[in-house]
Amino acid sequence: MNQNDLKYLRIWIVVNYISLLSLIPIYWYLKISVENEGRFVILVLPVTVLMISYYFAFVRTKLWKFTHTSISGLDEREVQVLYKSLRTSYTIFVIFTVAVLYFMSVTGLNQINVMIASGLLYFAHILPSSVLGWKKIII
Repeated sequence: MNQNDLKYLRIWIVVNYISLLSLIPIYWYLKISVENEGRFVILVLPVTVLMISYYFAFVRTKLWKFTHTSISGLDEREVQVLYKSLRTSYTIFVIFTVAVLYFMSVTGLNQINVMIASGLLYFAHILPSSVLGWKKIII
């Protein structure tokens, strides 16, 4: 992987996270102010960007497949790489999730809705791949 490939991979990872993070406030705003029919149309853009960036950052690079493969099919180096990425990503995930819960508690947004739950689930699944991609680890 050369420097240009790494640069574009990092850009796609950032775009993926920005589109994921934009979905939650957009969803809350739409839930309050827009009728049901209009919500779908407005949510199409960030969801489309999320899907496109997911493809270029995780599917095309095979990072998603590597982090979701059985450990029995990996050699020792790959097992260590996977272990380190999982350890780092789930540490980040726990800290981020606790911060979100504290934020929701402090601001009075005590209700976990479907968008937050699905966003956290998606975040947990892409984080190991993101760690591998960001650290220039080649599979």
